Amino acid sequence: MPIKFLATNQNLEISSISQNLLFVFTCKPDSKFLSAQTQHLESQKSNLEKFDAKVLFVTNQEIETQNPDLVLDSEGELVGLSENLNSKNFGQNLIVLRKTDSGFEHLETKTDPEDSSDWIEAVVYFAQNYKDSEPDGEYYKWGQIVPEGGEYLCKDCGYILELEEGKIFPICEVCLAGEPSGPSTSKEGYWERV
Repeated sequence: MPIKFLATNQNLEISSISQNLLFVFTCKPDSKFLSAQTQHLESQKSNLEKFDAKVLFVTNQEIETQNPDLVLDSEGELVGLSENLNSKNFGQNLIVLRKTDSGFEHLETKTDPEDSSDWIEAVVYFAQNYKDSEPDGEYYKWGQIVPEGGEYLCKDCGYILELEEGKIFPICEVCLAGEPSGPSTSKEGYWERV
């Protein structure tokens, strides 16, 4: 079954998405998370356009809705692009994808993002950070591209992570720096080369 927009019943061809970054939020269509993030999205659409990014909300449940950004992906095609999830995992997740010549490739997956946090603002900062190669002082932010492979230290908790050149700086898995409610948010730098 093809991916389709639930509000219009129109099919969505992933290859027709022109934006460079695609943020896919998987969720249940009646969730508090979807409701909260949809409200945040309305005020951030122009910022997403400015950074060549798009947000889609994805579910595997067919329902009637007026939400123009909610799509049905009953086969899990979009979820299957994540390296960390299987195609049937329709819990609450954020999958970050980058457009390439051959389609979209996986950059990052955040499982179980908090309902109460503004993840739309966080992905806008990710998109901004992705285009910015300069550190925030001496610290790199969530979504920036790793300029040189090696070990990086999280300034907030001291966790050291080995990162490859060309990958992106992730959310710190220990203290959650980079998350909207983390000790450093997605608009602040927290990874330092050691």
